[in-house]
Amino acid sequence: MNLYEGTRYFGRKSQRQQAGYCRVYDKRKEQEERKGKKTVGELTRVEIVYRPAEKIPMESLIQYPPQFNNLYFCQVLNDLTPLKPEKRAIALAVQNGLMTMDEFTPHHKRTIMQLLADQETVDFDEIAYEQWEENVLVPCALICGKVKRGTTSEQIS
Repeated sequence: MNLYEGTRYFGRKSQRQQAGYCRVYDKRKEQEERKGKKTVGELTRVEIVYRPAEKIPMESLIQYPPQFNNLYFCQVLNDLTPLKPEKRAIALAVQNGLMTMDEFTPHHKRTIMQLLADQETVDFDEIAYEQWEENVLVPCALICGKVKRGTTSEQIS
């Protein structure tokens, strides 16, 4: 993970050129700074930028959502209260973007990985699949002429 102006970028720079990358940022902060909107509560945006190794014809693109679980691994740590103060401070520093994992010793990195072992895992493939129909399948099918105006996505050939 790298931090740049409050945005977390996951994956090495070389991955960005090969498969894409993942970035996470505080959408609430962005809206307040750029648009002057006040938002109550947390509003975090996760973006996965997909960059396949080769060009994919649009007709094929609508059939196969990308798979990211082999590139990214994410677990959610919701409850920090059972942690000892030092471990809680480490987790909070990473969660709040104050430090990256590269700044910790191998011992502390192992400790954080142990904390995450029993936590909920984010399934990036499932998230991509859930978003695929509305954001890719239908627009691409319309562009390719695979669906007529006013028909539902179930009627896409």
